[in-house]
Amino acid sequence: MKEPNVVYLSVIPCGLMSSTLGKAVNTHPDAIVLGTYDSGRIHTDLPPYIKMAKGAGIPVFGVRQTLTQNYVVNLALGEEGLDGLFEMQPDAISAGLIPVQGFPPEVIEIAEKTKALFDSYPKYTSNARCSLSLSGEATFKYIMDEMKAVCRTCTDYESIVTEARKRLSSPGFNRRVDEAMSVKD
Repeated sequence: MKEPNVVYLSVIPCGLMSSTLGKAVNTHPDAIVLGTYDSGRIHTDLPPYIKMAKGAGIPVFGVRQTLTQNYVVNLALGEEGLDGLFEMQPDAISAGLIPVQGFPPEVIEIAEKTKALFDSYPKYTSNARCSLSLSGEATFKYIMDEMKAVCRTCTDYESIVTEARKRLSSPGFNRRVDEAMSVKD
């Protein structure tokens, strides 16, 4: 069995040139993982190339680029917790960018339990912070291994997207993505 071809491209530090994404699409990978700005946004010149990839049946997943570096995650942020960290960019979403959290399930579980604890005891936690320091190298490996596993078992665009979203994002985050995808310009 052939090893799936999953390409990772980052918009940082120098910025991903649209031609680089175009060239990646022309190699016909099974999927592209796009390291976005920390907010989840991308350059405004990239959506046409994401649309080109989608047209070729190649899913383009957006993951916060800082997940590929050593980083700290604040576990109880606002009302949405980890689900609210990624900013949905309408032109990128409508072009076909599929945002995923990229956190291992254990991190999502810890974050959900932390948020529930903070919500249960607001008197004591209103100004509290809880952070988790994660290895970017391990998280990057996790994301790429999961994407390859998805591409081994799923062969068409829709099944790859569905399975990757299930494996790499929480249900709450996926609801936010679905809402963003349902908004028409």
